[in-house]
Amino acid sequence: MVATLYDIHGNLAALEAVLAEIPDDTTIVVGGDVCFSGDQPSAALERLRALGDRVLWVRGNTDREITTESHLTNEQVAFLQSLPPTAQIDRVLYCHATPRNDMDIFTERTPRSALPSCSRRSTPTSSCAGIRTCSSSERSRTSA
Repeated sequence: MVATLYDIHGNLAALEAVLAEIPDDTTIVVGGDVCFSGDQPSAALERLRALGDRVLWVRGNTDREITTESHLTNEQVAFLQSLPPTAQIDRVLYCHATPRNDMDIFTERTPRSALPSCSRRSTPTSSCAGIRTCSSSERSRTSA
C-alpha cells in the first residue's frame, strides 16, 4: 500500500492526524512543499525524516526555492533542495505538479486534450500529483 502526502506546508497538526491513519507497513510518498509557510516547518520535516525508509521523497517547487528564513537549518534546506523531482513505484510516477516540471497547474477542469502535453516525459502507466494535507478550515481532498 502507498499513501501520498502533498503540500504539507509546515502544518504539523494536520500531518500528525494523517500519519495516525496510515498503517505502519505503508510506504509514504511525500510529494513536495513540506515546509514553506505553516507554524512548524522544521518539526514537520523532522517528523517525516524520522520515518526513515518508509518515506519516498519528491521535491516541490517551494522545496526548491526555500531558504533558512523559513525557520530551517542550512542542513534542512540542503536536504529539501536535493530531493528528486520525481519518484516511481512500480508503474506509478509521483511528481509535484507534472512530470515535466513542478510549476505546471492543472485542475479537474483542464481539458483532457491538454493533459498528454503535461506528461510527455512520463513512461509509467499512471502519474500521481497534488494530494495535500489541509488546515482545519480547508476540506481534505484525496484521490486514488
